[in-house]
Amino acid sequence: MLDDENYIRQFDVSGALSFASSEYNQAKFDYEILNQPSVAAGDIDNIIISSIGAKSWLKNDITVPIDIIRTYDIPGYINEKTLVIANSYSGNTEETISFLDQASKRGAKVAVAAIGGKLVQIAQDKTYPHVIVPSSDQPRMAVISQLCAITKILVGFRLVSD
Repeated sequence: MLDDENYIRQFDVSGALSFASSEYNQAKFDYEILNQPSVAAGDIDNIIISSIGAKSWLKNDITVPIDIIRTYDIPGYINEKTLVIANSYSGNTEETISFLDQASKRGAKVAVAAIGGKLVQIAQDKTYPHVIVPSSDQPRMAVISQLCAITKILVGFRLVSD
């Protein structure tokens, strides 16, 4: 039964199994950071990722504290030595846009990862470093793309090696 593709399609009407079997292709995209940041070693004391869907996969390789925050409001410790990465697949997530606005007013270094939307427009208008994520038919399956984009930002800020 599990090797019968017709049987599987009856229950997998959205094609999730097909997407999952080709997720590795997301890592093949040539991710590029636009508006490359100019930072020196030691310029970043902590990192905040503002993302409703973010996972904690990055915490193992970073030498500065990293928090993932899924709310509208920024923590009190954000300052000019904080890197805030606004990560939203659509680029239109209200909480992430609000977070980015508050962080920039506090003087934090900011960067964006999204397929487009308001976040990319803000990044372009204010020349923030940003990575445009390739679109996917199923955004929830674009985890690898978002991870690659965030990693590219961390490389650009010299927080991880390429």
